[in-house]
Amino acid sequence: SCGVRINPEYRRMYQPISEPDYAALEQELLSQNDTVVIKVWSNNILYDFEKYEICQKHHIPYKTSRLYARNTIEALLWLCKTQLERTDLALEMRKYLIGKRFLYEKMLGAHILSIRRAANSSKESHKMTEPRYEYCAMKTRERLAKEYNVVHMTIWKYGIYAEALDAIYDISEILASAIMQGRIKISQEKECKTYA
Repeated sequence: SCGVRINPEYRRMYQPISEPDYAALEQELLSQNDTVVIKVWSNNILYDFEKYEICQKHHIPYKTSRLYARNTIEALLWLCKTQLERTDLALEMRKYLIGKRFLYEKMLGAHILSIRRAANSSKESHKMTEPRYEYCAMKTRERLAKEYNVVHMTIWKYGIYAEALDAIYDISEILASAIMQGRIKISQEKECKTYA
């Protein structure tokens, strides 16, 4: 169980659990007899940060469960989707994660398109697997807008919001975390003008 890492890029997409939930988790892990399972991709902890911290603190044995993803972007996209299923997300964190999901899916769509173009230009006839991401960012926005019950321009704004928060995060993790947890309010309209 050695060699797991806490990667800041994964950590920023995870909203910490509340203090009462942390205390409950600690009690649960201390009272169970099973080995604790920590979800990882490429040895990076995906979201079991508190579990890992508690295991380290109390010397509780743990094992890793590996996520299958073809690359870092797919792993981060999986993390976004998983976190968006939570019912306790702060509103700002939810906006950030929807924005990140849009940006990741846009990247993966562009990547698949470039692979297809290369395959076509080299006259390769090998069959590609069914694309899971649209080549067109507009189609991605429309699909996510339906899924999250917002207008497609809101998805675009969330993408800009996510990029702005990442820029803030690179300067001050404390400030970015405070914004994501809703402790500091910023105007999204101002960001869109600044970062557009």
